Amino acid sequence: MIGNTDDAYGFPPFRYFAPAITVDGQDYHTLRQRERELLTRFVRSVRARRLARDDFSWADTIPGLIGDDEGLASRWSS
Repeated sequence: MIGNTDDAYGFPPFRYFAPAITVDGQDYHTLRQRERELLTRFVRSVRARRLARDDFSWADTIPGLIGDDEGLASRWSS
């Protein structure tokens, strides 16, 4: 996530005005550290599973993984 943010922050014009950004007295580097801390705390509480299929059937597998085949399917089709 931080790498994705770094990509965005590296492009003009942001990289030129980033050093001038302050929020509640916190400069750019302090804000970036705070962002890292918040993301780290959030990601620690997230359960994740990587799903890959050679035949592009990954979307069909999701309902079974969350244990609600019928309920999820009906919400997607309505």
